Amino acid sequence: MQHEDTLQVMRLDPKHTCSRVWENKRVKSSWLAQTFVEEVKTNPTVPVMSLKATMQRNINSGISLSKARRAKNKALKILEGLDGHHLKSPYGGQLLSAVGLDANNMTWVIAYAQVEMETKDSWIWFLQMLVKDIELANQYGFTFISDKQKGLVEAFEEVVPNCDHRFCARHLSTNFSLVFKGKLLKDAMWRAAFATTVPKFMRAMELLRTLDGEAYTRLTAPERPPRHWSRSHFNTSLKCPILLNNLCESFNSWIMSTRSKPIISMMEEIKVKLMRRIQMRRDLTMRWERAICLRPLAKLETSKKTSC
Repeated sequence: MQHEDTLQVMRLDPKHTCSRVWENKRVKSSWLAQTFVEEVKTNPTVPVMSLKATMQRNINSGISLSKARRAKNKALKILEGLDGHHLKSPYGGQLLSAVGLDANNMTWVIAYAQVEMETKDSWIWFLQMLVKDIELANQYGFTFISDKQKGLVEAFEEVVPNCDHRFCARHLSTNFSLVFKGKLLKDAMWRAAFATTVPKFMRAMELLRTLDGEAYTRLTAPERPPRHWSRSHFNTSLKCPILLNNLCESFNSWIMSTRSKPIISMMEEIKVKLMRRIQMRRDLTMRWERAICLRPLAKLETSKKTSC
């Protein structure tokens, strides 16, 4: 009605001719994460396909597999907080871990839990325990890569000054992209990181300077020397081209469900998970008919063909 907050229905047709739409683009992954956070909390290792079916059944709408995966990851972040290394038990604290890769492409894991938060003293304690456990006598044969955590750089200089220390290029790129937007600048930064010779590195940095002088100044600052993040300046005697800290990131994601338990229970479960994985890999190797592993064997065969 005019001048009144009322509504008058002029016509009512109970028969609908429009078709039902299964896909709803308004269903966002952030809303799904908030809605199904309890399901993820109950089973953090739930397969994405199963979680997708549960979501579709409950909201009666189609969801893509990638959207369900993003919703699960966001739900895990809601549970675990911003820093995945923090322990979520009532006692709090940190889980400091080291994941290694030797010359035979074999990995090893060492983890320690402590109540204190990340400080220089805590990292010094961690590195001293690590040096003792792996019997690191000759420091010149080891390379450490980290996300440049608070106090870790100073701890490296004090405990293992003769080891090479690198910064994770992905972590460096993330912080770089927060200040300097655009794909061109990001690609220029990665071109400098992947450069294998000093001339290639200089050309990549010159390109970056023509694109943005401030971005060039940031990457050439004294606290970011290229020997820490560019292959062109790595120690050639170590033969280690790794730029990313993916080993630790994968390990932290793998043990995510254990961080809410008390320290002893958490360490026991991590030990059991590692023992099961080692046995699984051992069972797989028993099926091999050759003395060389499959992936090195494929590289060897490729090298044979290219050398002819």
